[in-house]
Amino acid sequence: MFLINLLSTLLLNLHFTTSFFPYAQETGHNVLFSPLSLQQGLGMVAEVAEGETKQEILETLCLSPDDAARRLNSKKILENLNQKKSLTLANGAWLSSDFIFTPLETELISFYEASLHAADFKESQEETREEINAWVNSKTKIPELLPEGSIDPFTKLVLVNTLYLKAPWAHSFDPKMGFEAPFYGLEKSLRPIPFMRKLAPYGYLEESNYSVIEMPFKEDLSLFVVLPKEGVFLKEVESKLTTRLLQHWLEDIETESLDLSLPKFKVATSLPAKELFQKMGMKLPFDRHKAQFGLGEGVVITDILHQAVFEVDEWGGTGSAATGVVIGVTCIPLSKQVVVNRPFLIFVADKTTQTILFAGRILQPKI
Repeated sequence: MFLINLLSTLLLNLHFTTSFFPYAQETGHNVLFSPLSLQQGLGMVAEVAEGETKQEILETLCLSPDDAARRLNSKKILENLNQKKSLTLANGAWLSSDFIFTPLETELISFYEASLHAADFKESQEETREEINAWVNSKTKIPELLPEGSIDPFTKLVLVNTLYLKAPWAHSFDPKMGFEAPFYGLEKSLRPIPFMRKLAPYGYLEESNYSVIEMPFKEDLSLFVVLPKEGVFLKEVESKLTTRLLQHWLEDIETESLDLSLPKFKVATSLPAKELFQKMGMKLPFDRHKAQFGLGEGVVITDILHQAVFEVDEWGGTGSAATGVVIGVTCIPLSKQVVVNRPFLIFVADKTTQTILFAGRILQPKI
């Protein structure tokens, strides 16, 4: 029964990825977010919520309404992924000293492995903000998740998820094989950018108007690159992204010898997550008259902060993600040659659990 529930939960992660992607892509040219971090961070929020507010959060996050199954699966995902040397996931909660959170504390510790911290939001907002940012930075190298003013005297609770990935390639690139060439993206000057090149077995799936390349890291993690055919706009591929299609890429890709050229790139995004979730239909948690959090009248989600960074070079991939939720009172010769020299999509997945760790779009690589 647990295996069935776990598989169902993992499909919900894919579904959330494809549901959130259209809203995220409207925020900029290069876009990156962590579906897993968002689900973990706001999954903890659902433990505080009640009634229709809780239902709306879970529906938007594509999480199970079954408390026991959802909590157990969250615990198993954390345990499975944290067994990998390349990955570190952590949850933290800063609780107001003037509230009693006994049931919440039990759930956060038991199912989200959260570290709990007492906080004096009334007298020490800036000190608490700096403490939380320092904690996030120690886990992810993201220096400032919570901006100035995100915590005020009316804050009651801050929930944070962090994810850090440092994964070496299964087939590392030889820096001597690198070269510079144009990337046909946003820049009209077509100035040369650094490319890496490797002849090796990679996952490859070719469809009518795009191809998918799977670049394996160690420990059964992979970077998936979705490359439109020449003359095909990336938007045409993005518009067809569905849960079933993402699952097809993860499961049906086959190994083939490729002569692969990939640009070195780094993408960093700070998303207006609160506004994006509101656009997706999550309204009640932000409504001071209708939100149900069991923490007193007028308690709402005052902000959702999400940052993600992902970088690839000859040695592997490094990624960081953090989600913060503030709750308070409002007032070879046969090798096929593939050159990724035009806009593309990326997904970083754990193949064992089919969990999407990062998802993004690269219109113009930056290093």
